[in-house]
Amino acid sequence: MAEQLQAPDLPQRLNGLGTNVFQTCSWQVLTEQMAEHPGATTPWPKTLQAQIRSVRDQLSTTPMDTQTLASHYKRKPEKSVTQVLEALTELGMVRQDDTGQYRLRET
Repeated sequence: MAEQLQAPDLPQRLNGLGTNVFQTCSWQVLTEQMAEHPGATTPWPKTLQAQIRSVRDQLSTTPMDTQTLASHYKRKPEKSVTQVLEALTELGMVRQDDTGQYRLRET
């Protein structure tokens, strides 16, 4: 089940993405909104499960390197993003190509 963000948390978390139209938002919807508004950032999730889900959701839109992926979050948590990507790579869920881009493995 997708992690849900409930209003009134949304105005703080969506950083100007038209938050008045949202009542409940999954990380997938948030990721899609972030892709449409590249200057906006979202907080790095607190739990490992939510971090993994968020990274996978980001990679489902397009392959990214660590720095680009980290830039989608407030304070650019590059070390944490790297750890999640390494774990997902070890588990065979993502792969890194020759250019350093991470992408989801096709199932």
